[in-house]
Amino acid sequence: MRRFCHLWLLFLICSSARLVSQDRPASVSIFGTLSTTSELFHHPNDPDLLLRSEYYPLNVIFGGGTDIRYAIAPLRCVVGASVEIMSKSETFSISTSGISSSSHQLTTVDVPVQDGYVVVPAELSVYVPLPIGNDIFQVYIGGGGGAYFGKRNYSYGGVEITTTDHTTGFGIHILSGAEYQMTPAFSLRTEFKFRDVHFETTGSFPEDQTSVENLSVTLPRGPQEARINVDGLAIAIQLAYHF
Repeated sequence: MRRFCHLWLLFLICSSARLVSQDRPASVSIFGTLSTTSELFHHPNDPDLLLRSEYYPLNVIFGGGTDIRYAIAPLRCVVGASVEIMSKSETFSISTSGISSSSHQLTTVDVPVQDGYVVVPAELSVYVPLPIGNDIFQVYIGGGGGAYFGKRNYSYGGVEITTTDHTTGFGIHILSGAEYQMTPAFSLRTEFKFRDVHFETTGSFPEDQTSVENLSVTLPRGPQEARINVDGLAIAIQLAYHF
């Protein structure tokens, strides 16, 4: 990571590449993304290190968004802002005890659980064209920072959690990409981004009990804390309009 940042600064200073479309300095795009890995930590503030380190993996996260960029020719760079939305949830079951409403006896039941998140990264970036390519095909690198807004999607036995508190995450990213100019107005981009999207959330269930297969099941009590990390590689495909 440190070596990549040094290379990025070197090209920022030394790059003499021509911008793709100097007569159309602005662009707006729509894009789809695939992020490779994420983790949902269920006890992020527990004093026990082992519990604090436990997480549920949620991999292959799809998303989409839009960005706007503007080329600053004297500085040989492009500045941009983007907004994206990503979501990932998985459903599984947990075996627990429930009380029959008719016989009032304890019976084992599989409770359906859905756990996941929705996160919205809002990022500012600087893109630097590399001194390779031409007016049709161009390679670039870049980096920047962002704020990450999100919520946890968590339901137990059909009852959804109510969010009572959440934090906004902040971080930096580095990226590389390639752009193919199909026409003077439209281009295709492929981008690879390394970042660490993260935020924390706290919620509670609005009820004490729920019914599963005609059995009364007690919902988890107390604050339900979680930390979500979306890390690894993010791959984006963009369709851009230049104006």
